[in-house]
This record gives sequence, C-alpha cells and structure tokens, in this order.
Amino acid sequence: MKPRASTDVPDPLLAALSAGLSGVGPVVLAVSGGRDSMALLAAVGRAGLGQQVAAVATFDHGTGPAATTAADLVAQVARAAGYPVERGRVDAALRAREADWRSARVAFLQAVAMRHAARLVTAHTRDDQRETVAFRLLRGAGPRGLAGLDTDGPVLRPWLGVARADVASWATAHDVHWIEDPSNDDRRHARNRLRLDLLPALERAVPGFGAWLDDIARRSAAWRRAVDGIAATLDPDAPSGNRTNGGARSGVIAAAALGDYTPEELAVLWPALLARRGVTADRRGTQRLARFTTTKAVGTRVPLSGNAEVVRVRDGFVVRGRPDAGELSGERALVPDVWLGTWRFHPGEPGAAPWHARLPTGRSLTVRSWRDGDRLELGGGATRRVARFLAEAGLSGPERRGWPVVLVDGRIVWIPGICCGDVAGPADPATEWSVERSIG
Repeated sequence: MKPRASTDVPDPLLAALSAGLSGVGPVVLAVSGGRDSMALLAAVGRAGLGQQVAAVATFDHGTGPAATTAADLVAQVARAAGYPVERGRVDAALRAREADWRSARVAFLQAVAMRHAARLVTAHTRDDQRETVAFRLLRGAGPRGLAGLDTDGPVLRPWLGVARADVASWATAHDVHWIEDPSNDDRRHARNRLRLDLLPALERAVPGFGAWLDDIARRSAAWRRAVDGIAATLDPDAPSGNRTNGGARSGVIAAAALGDYTPEELAVLWPALLARRGVTADRRGTQRLARFTTTKAVGTRVPLSGNAEVVRVRDGFVVRGRPDAGELSGERALVPDVWLGTWRFHPGEPGAAPWHARLPTGRSLTVRSWRDGDRLELGGGATRRVARFLAEAGLSGPERRGWPVVLVDGRIVWIPGICCGDVAGPADPATEWSVERSIG
C-alpha cells in the first residue's frame, strides 16, 4: 500500500471517466492490478458508474508471484465492490514469448466483453499514447498507425488525455491499493527502454517532444477517422458479412465500389477495409492489394500477414483466413470471428449441431487443429478418439488435416461439423456458437 497524500486531489479524472462512459451501456473493466487500472476500478465507483459494470476482467500472465498476487487483489477488491469477476490465465506454453501472452490477454478480454455484450474499458493514459506513437514512429508507421490508441471501436479509453502522473496522484490521495509489476522495469523489453530511457532523454534534449507526439497522434486520428468513414460506405456489411448456413464465405467487398480509385488511393483504403474485418496488412501486403484490385480473374488471391488472404470472387473480394492456417497446431482463444484455417467461429442464434454448439460462459474456450491422440469428452467420464469420428464422417487423410476441435478448460467438447460432446447443460449459463467453413 502506498502512503496517503495529505490533501485530496480535484477530480478531473472522474469527469473524464463520466464523459467517456456516458450513454455507452454496460462495460467490462480491464484491470491488471497495477496502479492505473486499480485507480480506474476505484474511480468508477466514486463517479457513481458502478451500475454500468457488467464484470471486472483480470488476466494472470503466469510470469511469477507478482502476476498472481495482482490478479488476486483485483478479484478481492472487485468482489468487495459488488462486481462480478472473470479471471483468465495464460497457457504455460505461451509464457516464454511476451507477444504471445499479450495476444492471449487481449483475446481473453475481448471474449469477456462479448459474453456480456459490453464495451471494454481500459486505464490507458496520455503517457501510454505517447509511448505507442513513439514506438510506431520508430517502426516507420504511417498516419493510420500513428493515431495510436485513439481509435473508434469496442475499447473505451476515457483517460487517454490524462497524464499518468495525475492518475498516480489520484490513486495515492484515494488510498488505492495496487501491485507493482517488476516486469515494468525490466529493460530487456524494448517498450520499457523506450519509456524509461529514450522518451525522457528526448524530452530533455527537445523540450516539448511529448506534446509534439500528442499533436501527431491527434492529426493522425482525425485522418484515420476520415478514411474509416469512406471504408464504411464501401463495405457497409462488415463485420457480419454475407453468410450461408453451414459455412460458405465471409462478406464480399464489391469490386464495383473500388473501381474508381487510383492505386495510391487504394493503398490508403485497403488497410481500413481490412480493419473492419479484423485483419491487419503490412506495407507490402497493402501495395500488393492495391495492384490486385484491378484483377478480374476469379479465384486469384493475395496472402497477408496473420494467416489471412483476400480472394477475388465473381462480384468482388473476400477477406478470410488462409487455408494453410488450419495446419497450425497452436491453440487460440475462441473469440468472435476468430479464424482457424478455412473455419470461422462466431456467436450465433441457436441451431442444429454439429454446426452450432452451446458453450459455457465464464470458462476458458479455445480452438485448435486436432492432433493424434485427441479424445472427445462424451460426458460421465467417457471419451472417444477424435480420429474415429473423422473416419466415420468419411474424411480421408488430406481432408482431416487442420480440422478444428473446440476445448472448454482444456477438454475437447466439440468437433465442428462432426459432433458435439459434453457441452453446457440446459440450465447452465452459456453462449450459442456457430461455425462456417469457407469454400470460396
């Protein structure tokens, strides 16, 4: 616990929080146990916004005792405030790579928000924004990336204009408890070196450097919103797209809508169009797409980073997961519109198995390609080999490769398109999930 300040701090933080959450409906608070997020948890109550909190979500990175202690603190404080708590933990296989467990955390938070039909709220500050913009400058990002964290979408960041020092003062003044994460001072991580060393040095050498980053971010965010507005008119059906039961293809971006743009303009528009469907393209991929847009050869495709591709169909372009992605054995969180090879998963209306399954909420839901030795949970402790189900479905060796299985807390309960095993009971809280297989 930090010592309490002798004087209270005025509450521009509460004003920013109230403005940011006004009229948005239910929210899920992303709370790590660190100072800023614990201040957010406390401030929501002080601002009288507790009725909007559908849940508090915390994620244990599995990096050591501090991470577990932080998650314990979040759960204790949130429950004392009367908020439901959802807690996730990184898979042991992902602990070695920071990028992997960060991705796992994001997937977990997105899944919690989806289950509660709520917006996700984070405690990112102006300092976080500056670090993000500086990092992207070093990587040669364009204006879309230089908007940093100031984007429209499902994540709300009401303190993005608030200095981290002001959050620290508020937390001290209001006796907020938090856990210091030792990894934040570990200079083996590039972002920590940027925050602890590079940015302070630049501010000393060029006073006002931080404010310059703020200006870049503001102008880039305005540019990005203008481009996103154009993309919304070109692809109004995203992200739901056009679907057929049993799974054919994702939505089509009409070729006619793109026909009047120059290659230079298309290089600006394609990243915005892809973002509406949850895909990010690097510079080379964007340039290839700008040239590819003029093609009329149905079935041709452009591979993108992140196991995605754009395919030319009769009336336009389809954004989807690449077929070879199904060969990956890596496990990923089951979140809305996640792709595994040619398979796309999304919440849906109740339907007939095996293309639909009712999966329990508040549990770890993951999907991966099946492996030799996998067994489906049938209930009552009974299991049966996944390979037997695939064989009985008449699938040959090549057809089986990359076939997905869905796991609940590490147990296989669903072989999409084949059968369901021990899933949620009729009285259990659950969400309906659907799967589609792209064949375009």
